[in-house]
Amino acid sequence: MFNSRNTQLDNNTSNTVKTNLRHMAFAMGEMGQSEIEGSRDNPRIVEYFDATTLNATDDEVPWCAAFANFVLKSSGIAGTNSAMALSFKYWGRETKKPAYGDLVLFSHGNGRGHVGFYVGTSKGRVSVLGGNQNDSVNITQFDARTVYMYRTPLTGWRSTTIMAAATGGVVSAGAAIAGASKLATGGAVTTAIVAAQGVTPSQSIVVDGINAAMPYLSPDMQGLASGILGLMSFAYVIYKRLKIIATVQQ
Repeated sequence: MFNSRNTQLDNNTSNTVKTNLRHMAFAMGEMGQSEIEGSRDNPRIVEYFDATTLNATDDEVPWCAAFANFVLKSSGIAGTNSAMALSFKYWGRETKKPAYGDLVLFSHGNGRGHVGFYVGTSKGRVSVLGGNQNDSVNITQFDARTVYMYRTPLTGWRSTTIMAAATGGVVSAGAAIAGASKLATGGAVTTAIVAAQGVTPSQSIVVDGINAAMPYLSPDMQGLASGILGLMSFAYVIYKRLKIIATVQQ
């Protein structure tokens, strides 16, 4: 258990902290999970170890790294798969200017340590949202001088969301193009592709033009036009999602 002379903040503190990062919103939702005294174990804490290679069966095993990995994995972000806190010293890259949601590491020597998510710094105290902090998930303030290092993703927290958006775009575009051959010729083909990408025909003059031209094109040319439109709509969706991500995570 990670107990210290640090200050644990009231759970209501989470209401004043911005949670516009997916993994931080998820972590906030876990606040209040705590170990159960006696022979019983909190099944949720035991579940955290599913994100690691350690098959722990009780909540007495140090679980700060299991919590961090579980939060990351549940948010679509690769962690370390290790139950060791200091495994995160090789994750992402080190930063001297931590941002909200970055990882905070503490080293206690002999390979032991603690890891949590950075919330902020005030008056020389670092607020960390983490697990196994006084046997529970909470936000605790630590002396900033005791921090071992801060880690941040190589490409920023938004990178995983962008990858998810790109994957979703490719899948939906592929599905729409594959299904286009089963539809009647004309506007139905391009409308199906655009609808799959979340873009309405009215958003693009090009879409309207292709729809109008479809009846006059050969089947081969219809397929080519549909493919081009699929790629265009995919690119448009990625562009829009990037703008949303940039706005939300500022």
